[in-house]
Amino acid sequence: MKKPWLLLLLVLLAVMVVPALDPAHASAATTLKVFAAASLDKAFPAEAGAFKATHPKYKNVKFSFEFLGTDVLVAQIINEPAAADVFAGASTAYGDTLANHVDGSSNPDPLIQPYVKFCQNKLCVVLPKGNLAGIASLADVASKSTQIAVGQASVPIGKYTNTVLTNIAADANYGAAYKTTIQSKSIYLQNVASIDGVVAFGGVDAGFVYNSDYKQLIPYGVTRVVIPDTYQTSPLPTYPLARTTHTTHPVLAQKFVNFVYGKSGQKILKAWGFLPKPKPPVTP
Repeated sequence: MKKPWLLLLLVLLAVMVVPALDPAHASAATTLKVFAAASLDKAFPAEAGAFKATHPKYKNVKFSFEFLGTDVLVAQIINEPAAADVFAGASTAYGDTLANHVDGSSNPDPLIQPYVKFCQNKLCVVLPKGNLAGIASLADVASKSTQIAVGQASVPIGKYTNTVLTNIAADANYGAAYKTTIQSKSIYLQNVASIDGVVAFGGVDAGFVYNSDYKQLIPYGVTRVVIPDTYQTSPLPTYPLARTTHTTHPVLAQKFVNFVYGKSGQKILKAWGFLPKPKPPVTP
C-alpha cells in the first residue's frame, strides 16, 4: 500500500502538469503563425482581434502574420512544414498543392488538413487619384493607359487577370488586340499588395486587383472600372483556409479556422469587401 504522503505528492504533481498541457492555460505564451495571401492583409488582423475578443481564454495569444503571394507562402511551407500554423491562400490550386503534397519517396505527405473555401472575390481595374489618363471604361484601360500594374503569372491575381483578359478579348467588341495591348503596357508585380501600393501613389495609370483591394484603397482617392460578371473567372477567385499538419498548436489553429469560416468571421470579410464563402454543391 502506498504511503499517504506519496499519494498526496502525486496528486499535487498531476494538478501542476495538467494545466500545462491544456492549450487554454498555455495561451499566454502562444504565438499563432498565420500565412495568408497578400489580399488578406487588412481583413485577417481584424479577424484575429475579433477572435481574441470572443474567446477570452485566448486573449493573450499573439498572432504573427506573413502576407505574401500565395505561391511564396506555399513554397515556404513545403520547405519548412512547421513554419506556419494556419494557411489562407487566394486560390484553391495552391490549397490542393499542399493537401496533395508527397514526400521524397512519393508517399502522401499532406502539409495542411482538409481546407475550407472561406470566401470569394472578383477583379476590377483601379485608377489612381486624379485619374490623369482619363480612363472611364474597359476600352480606355487599353487605349489611354501608358503603364498598367498586373500580378506576375505565378501568383493568383496574375493568373486571374490573365483569364479575365482572355475573356474580354473573346468578346468581338474588344477582340484579341485588347489583351496584347494591355500586356504590352504592363509591369508585373509580385503580389496584389504591390499593385495596390503603386496605384495608390500614382505610379501607374491603372492596375488589375480584387474588389476587396479597391475598398481598402478608397481612402487614397482611388476609383475603379468595374469588370462585368461575363468577363470574371469561373469559378470566381476562391480562397482556401486550413490549419497546417505540422502546427504545434492544432487546437488553437483549428479554432481560428472555424471562427473565420463561421458567421462572425464572414461578417468581417464582408466588411473588407470579400464575397461570401461559396455554397456547397447540391447533391442529387
